[in-house]
Amino acid sequence: MRHRHQRGMTLVELLVAMAVMSFVLVGVTGALYDVSRYYQGWATRLEDATTGSALAASIQEDSGRYLVCQHIDHAPSLEFCIPGTGTETVAYTVTRSGSTYSVYRQELPGGKVILMARGVPTRPVFSADCFTRTQTGTDMGTASGHVHIYNYRTDDRSPESFSVYYHAPIPSQGSCPS
Repeated sequence: MRHRHQRGMTLVELLVAMAVMSFVLVGVTGALYDVSRYYQGWATRLEDATTGSALAASIQEDSGRYLVCQHIDHAPSLEFCIPGTGTETVAYTVTRSGSTYSVYRQELPGGKVILMARGVPTRPVFSADCFTRTQTGTDMGTASGHVHIYNYRTDDRSPESFSVYYHAPIPSQGSCPS
C-alpha cells in the first residue's frame, strides 16, 4: 500500500518487472541465435559458390582446348593432354594444407602454379569421362564428356559438388583416351 508522498517501486513490483524483462530477453536471444545460424549457412554457401566458380571456369576453359588424359574415377588429380599427342599440358592437383585442402592448377612441364581453392575441409577428388563423336563428311571429330568434382563443398548436401561439361575437337582418327 502506498502513501501519498512515497516514491519508488515496491519489492513485488520490481520482481514482476524483472521477470517480464527476463522473458523478453530470452526471446530476443533465441531469435539472434537463429539469425546468426542462418547467416553462417548463407555465408558458407556463398563462399563455396565463389571459389567453386573459379575452379569450374578454369576446368571449362582447359577442357575446350585439351582432352582429359585418361578416364579417372575419384582421383586426387586431373590431367589434360594435347589432343592426338597424349602430351600432358595442364594438371589439377589436390594437396593437404594443415587441416584443410587446396586445389592447384599447373601448366606442364614446369609452368606456373595457380591456387584455385583453399580451405576445403574434405579432400576433393575428380572423375572424368569422355565420349567420341565423328562428324559426318569430315575426318575431324569431337570429344565430349564431364569432369565431376566431389567433396568440394563445406556442407554435405551432396557428395558431388559440381560438374563441368566439355566439348573439344580431336584430330582425325583420334579418340578419347582410355
